[in-house]
Amino acid sequence: MRAKAASYGCNALLPAQTTYRCTNRQLEKITDIQAILRASVMKTPALVVDGQVKLHGRVPSVDELKTILA
Repeated sequence: MRAKAASYGCNALLPAQTTYRCTNRQLEKITDIQAILRASVMKTPALVVDGQVKLHGRVPSVDELKTILA
């Protein structure tokens, strides 16, 4: 499973990174606008798992993130 967090500004990724660390998985950051658009993300922050946008526009709770990644 390959997961990416996408955001235009680095500060928006901080809560997502902290939440994601609680699941003990690697998270790749995407901050380049063109890469974010190629990933079909229209609203950030977003979580892209295996090329599919699973969440956008907010940071999930740890429990919600574990459910998405299960």
